[in-house]
Amino acid sequence: MGNEEQTLFPYISDLLMVQAGDNNLPPADRGRMDSTVTIMRMEHQTTEKILKKIRLICHNYDMTNYICSAQRLVQEKLKNLEKDLYQHMHLENQVLFPKALELEKEIYSR
Repeated sequence: MGNEEQTLFPYISDLLMVQAGDNNLPPADRGRMDSTVTIMRMEHQTTEKILKKIRLICHNYDMTNYICSAQRLVQEKLKNLEKDLYQHMHLENQVLFPKALELEKEIYSR
């Protein structure tokens, strides 16, 4: 999340300001989005590996063997976390990143 908050989102904001005519970007920023997106996709792959390990440890979130309500709650929360993270990564990989790359390309092709 640090990469998103400190690098990606501020840069997208800068690009949108340039698109609106409110700002100029230095030529040195050209191609910055490509490297940032590459890093973010690698982080998503790492996150996916971690989620798969959690799922394996939790026996695919099968709660039939858990008598304790606390164990059931933890399993349910982990299952929801996984679902939310996969949705988050999908939206970034399939929607945000392509649009941001296209925006940068548009800005620097002027």
